[in-house]
Amino acid sequence: MAFLNNMQGVTFTDGTRTAQRSGYMQNQLRKDIGILEGLGTECNWTIAAQEVTVNEGHIFIQGRQVENDISTIDISLATGANEFGYVLCKVDLGQAAGSQVTIATKQQITSLPTLQQDSFKTSPSTAIYEFPIMSYEVSSVSVVSTQDERVIIKDVEFGDEVLQTTDQTIIGAINENKASLDQLPINNNLLINGNFDIWQRGTSFTGGGAYTADRWQKGSSADVARSTDIPGADSKYSLLVTGDGGSASVNQSIENPNNIIDGKQTTVSFWVKGSITTNADAVLKNSTQAVTYETINYNITTAWVKQELTFASNNGWVNDDVIQLFLLSTGSLGAGVEIRYSQVKFEVGDTATDFIVKTEAEELRDCQRYYETGLVYRSGYSSGTGGTSLLETASYKETKRVDPTLTLTNSALINVTNVTQQVTSYDTKILALYPTLSTAGDFRYATEYEADSEL
Repeated sequence: MAFLNNMQGVTFTDGTRTAQRSGYMQNQLRKDIGILEGLGTECNWTIAAQEVTVNEGHIFIQGRQVENDISTIDISLATGANEFGYVLCKVDLGQAAGSQVTIATKQQITSLPTLQQDSFKTSPSTAIYEFPIMSYEVSSVSVVSTQDERVIIKDVEFGDEVLQTTDQTIIGAINENKASLDQLPINNNLLINGNFDIWQRGTSFTGGGAYTADRWQKGSSADVARSTDIPGADSKYSLLVTGDGGSASVNQSIENPNNIIDGKQTTVSFWVKGSITTNADAVLKNSTQAVTYETINYNITTAWVKQELTFASNNGWVNDDVIQLFLLSTGSLGAGVEIRYSQVKFEVGDTATDFIVKTEAEELRDCQRYYETGLVYRSGYSSGTGGTSLLETASYKETKRVDPTLTLTNSALINVTNVTQQVTSYDTKILALYPTLSTAGDFRYATEYEADSEL
């Protein structure tokens, strides 16, 4: 047998300080004691008559590693009453190097003997540690019974904590956790505000081409409003389209800087409900190239039904081509006919995956890249009547997709005749305003703004 330093692979002796310290550190990292799983035959044993054979394996004791080849030892028969004992690995630091580790027996009458298990750190020159491999009862004639006492420890265990995986080897634990992570839902929705949580512009809309719920645009006819009729608890609102006898459409334009759908199938899924049984089209377009790739007709009933529609792969897309998905396209929608939509998802692939609800704060941030409203309030004193000397700046809530178009509404004007946009200095992060004063002196104004960076 060899008594090895587990970190440096050198024979352990009391005089080898490097090995000793290394063992102390290993013991701090790993306090379990036992036979290392998967190395050799894990010190399994056999018995024939009174001879016990202990097969190869590695025993980890207080930061040190004992390497056992095949060892044999005889159990002594009892001299009178039955005796009880152990076959054990004995480490005796009081012995000379090369003789510190042995396979031994320890037995007594009445019951199993107490094992001596000293601390190597506390008694580095005299410690004895007895690690049991099997126990037995022996009479004056033969071995009466045996019991396996081996403790098998996993490949990875730190302190009192063990890996919470079935396979506790390092690579096994990594693969097991990766497989578990692969099962987690991924929010791969290319649409923003598919759950219709954000309505910065209002909650009801008429007129042609207006944006409604954030990122969603209606066509020239039909009305759109926010509805609380929903298919399940994961949504607060649905999008309601009410016909006026003309054509009806609802669409979202999607940035495509990395050409993510060229040559790939895509799938749109959504819940839909009508006030009557009817049908409509979902349409996939390349709005940059003014190309319609595919139209898929689907049915609408008077109950909430989930639709899953897959568009064929199409080539010809290039970077920055804008994807335009028409959730609703119909030649005419009767006056008063209602259609509601909820939980809309558009993704790459031929299979619809679960809709993942984002937090409202996260959804709002995504929407504000394209559109936001806000208020700039300023007060102060000026020795002049304004112009470039009174340039005021404010940060947008979110960086815009491109330099936005600003719409300003002024109110609470005191000694201010107007507030205008400084066109040459604003960008995607900052808006710049010029107030014009009636006279020199104190002034105050509040300016509401809309910043539009829609596609």
